[in-house]
Amino acid sequence: MKRPAAESALESTQVPAAILSRKGSRDTAGVPSDVRAWLEAGRIETVNLSEWLVVDQGRLAERVLAEHGWENLVPRVHAELAALKTNTAPKRLEAVGRALGAEFGEGRKFEVAHKALRGHRSDIVRSWSAYMVGLNPGALKDDPSPGLAVLEPLRSDPSLYVRNSVGNWLNDASKSRPDWVEALCARWRKESPTNETTYIIRRALRTLRKGGPSGPRP
Repeated sequence: MKRPAAESALESTQVPAAILSRKGSRDTAGVPSDVRAWLEAGRIETVNLSEWLVVDQGRLAERVLAEHGWENLVPRVHAELAALKTNTAPKRLEAVGRALGAEFGEGRKFEVAHKALRGHRSDIVRSWSAYMVGLNPGALKDDPSPGLAVLEPLRSDPSLYVRNSVGNWLNDASKSRPDWVEALCARWRKESPTNETTYIIRRALRTLRKGGPSGPRP
C-alpha cells in the first residue's frame, strides 16, 4: 500500500519539541492538523480526551501495520470498523483489537504481535493490545486467565486510555469470574502499589462494588 509522501516523511522526521510539550486542545475542533497527523502516524501519545477522540484509528492502523509488514491486515481492520453500529472511540478500539486478535490467533504468532503493540509509543495502539483477547467470549467467560499475558504488562501504563481499556476488560470478566478478578486485583495491589494500578483496580471492581454479580464488595 503506497502512502502519500507527506505521511512517509513523518516517519523519518524528529517530532518537534513544541508538539511533545503541547498542552492539548479543550475540544476536538481545536486539535491542530499537525498534531493530528503525528498522532495518526503513531509517533506520539495523546495528551487528553479531545486528541484521543479525534484520531482516525483506521489511518493509524494503516501506519502501524505497515511498520511491521502487516499491510495485508488493513482490509480486515477497515471492515471491522465499517461494521460498527455504534461508532464511538472505545468501540473503534475494540474493533481494531478484535481484527488483530482474530488474525494472530494464539501461540508464538500472537505473542510477537502483542509484544510489538503493547510496547508501542502510541497509547491508542497499546489500547488495541488489551482488546486482542476476548474473541471467544464463551471460553473466557469460564476462564479469563488467557488474557493475563496481555494485561499484565499494562497494569501500570502511564496512559489513562490504556488503563481504561484494561479496567474495562477486567470489569467485564468480573461478571462471570468475580473470584478471578478479585484475586488478580489483590495481587496487583501488593506487587504494583502505583496510582496507575490503583486506578485500574478501581475500574475493574466497579461492578462488584455496586453489588453484582454476587453481592457488594467492600
